[in-house]
Formats: sequence, C-alpha cells, structure tokens
Amino acid sequence: MKIVALLPVKNESWALPSYLSSVSKIADEIIALNDSSTDSSVLILNKAGASVFDYDSSKEELVNMGKRRQRLLELGRKAGGTHFVWLDADETFSSNFISQAKQTILSLKPGQKITMRWVHAWKNTTDYLTDTHSPFGYIWKDFIVCDDKTSNFEEKFLSEGRTPGTHTDILRLPEKQGVVIHWQFSRFEITQLKQALYRCTELIEGTRGVRKINHTYSITLPNEKLITCQLPKTWIENILAPEIASEGKVFYLEQITELFTAKGITFFEGLQIWHIPELHSLFIKKTGREPHSKVFPAWLVALNKLRHGNK
Repeated sequence: MKIVALLPVKNESWALPSYLSSVSKIADEIIALNDSSTDSSVLILNKAGASVFDYDSSKEELVNMGKRRQRLLELGRKAGGTHFVWLDADETFSSNFISQAKQTILSLKPGQKITMRWVHAWKNTTDYLTDTHSPFGYIWKDFIVCDDKTSNFEEKFLSEGRTPGTHTDILRLPEKQGVVIHWQFSRFEITQLKQALYRCTELIEGTRGVRKINHTYSITLPNEKLITCQLPKTWIENILAPEIASEGKVFYLEQITELFTAKGITFFEGLQIWHIPELHSLFIKKTGREPHSKVFPAWLVALNKLRHGNK
C-alpha cells in the first residue's frame, strides 16, 4: 500500500512550506501538477523531493479544475498509489492528526473516504472562523480516499469534487483526532481578489446568473461581525504557518483585467466585486459612473432559508 499526496499548484510559494510541514510526514510521495507558476513553487517542491509535472493550460479559456485533478489521479495511479491525499497548497493537516494519520488512512477500504473539519484561518495565521452563522464556520470536507481504481473526475471549471467517485462510504473524523487548516482567508485582501476572479469566471461559463453567483459567494465578503477564536496549540504545534505577504495580488488583478478586456467591463457589472478598490476605480475610469451589483431581495433570501430549515 502507498499513500500519495496529489497537489495542483499555481504560484503557491507563500503556503507550500506549511503544506509540506504536515503532508511530507504522512505521504510516501507527493505528486504536484504545476500550471505555469512564476514564483518559487517548483523550487520549493523539488527541494522537498516532490515529483513535479507541468500542465499546459494555454488552450483553456477557463480554468478546468476537474481536468487537472483527473490528470493528477492518473499520475498517482501510475506511481502505484493506493490511498490519495487531496489537500490544496494553502491547506495543512493539524498536528494532532499526524501521529495517527498513516494508520487511519491505510485502514480505508477501496472507495472509502475520510472527511475532516475544514477550518478557515481568518485574516491572520493565529485565529480561525468559528461562527456557525457562516457556512465556513463549521464544515466537513472529503480530503482522503482509498482508490477503487475505477472512479474518475468530471470536467468542471469550479466547485469540483476534491476526491473522485461517489460519497457513499465516508469515515467522518472527529475534530479531536484532527482537522484541515485552510490558510486562504489569512490573506484576506488577496482572497477577495481571488473570489472576484471566481465570480467572473463563473459568469463567463454561463451556467448560473449574476444573482445566483453573488448569493453563493456572499459568504466570502467582508463581515466584521463574524466570531473567531484562537487556533488551538494541539492543531498548530510543529506546523509552519504560511508567510502573509502581498505576492499574488498583481497576479489576480492581471487575470481579472484580462477578462474585463475580453468581455467588456460592463459585462461583469452585476457581480459583487466592486468593494475591491482597484476594481471599483477601474470601473469608474472605464464607464464614468458607479457600478451597480444585482442581488436577491433580502426577503427572498430569508424565505429560502426557512424553506430549507436553515434558520
């Protein structure tokens, strides 16, 4: 049996040391798929002994994450992997999981998956979101699977499954045995740009309208009322926290402005992205007026929550 960590990478040098500080202690091999990184991501992975493969996305109009994960799955199977770890580069296992991780992972049967609490560091690397009023406050996600050798990923641009196949055989790991820490929101300003890029990409994809996109991503908007708590020592002891730097801001701004140029900035006017100063200024410069986002009325959102029992 062989545990292989499968990792899509694009300009993640800020977070990779944290990822490696836990995953390298668990996986027998790390296989990364590099999508034209311009930072030191590849160098960091090479030094850690990871196998790095290039991915050519030049012919993709939109980022196809399902296709990337399928390619990684094929590489993992070719390397003899039987159990796959699917953390992203801005995630790390907590300290209290590492000591019993291999035993837990190797106990899985083909097709069986492990879900773990997905903990979001919030605006820094010391606090995390605990507010149950936010969907990010208390959520489990599938991160580990024992390969059944037949399941594959569907081609999907966003919100793709983290592991292949159905979720019919799940081992839900109690948080006292470990969690996955997600560092994306520790760089809150850059994350706002990243989420704006996701909104723009989904609008171009055309499967959902502006209001539905805004409603889905509204949980990522700035909200000073959300409750946070300090990350427990049992989670972060001997785990490297990522460096909170401004690198990445230019990259996301360039990606978004390229979409503005291709489709016209007013195509995106209805999206809730104009709270970002750089995008707000650009819209006014291009149009000479304020942008107007489109959202569902508050009464309709409240009614929908009641219908689904989400009070």
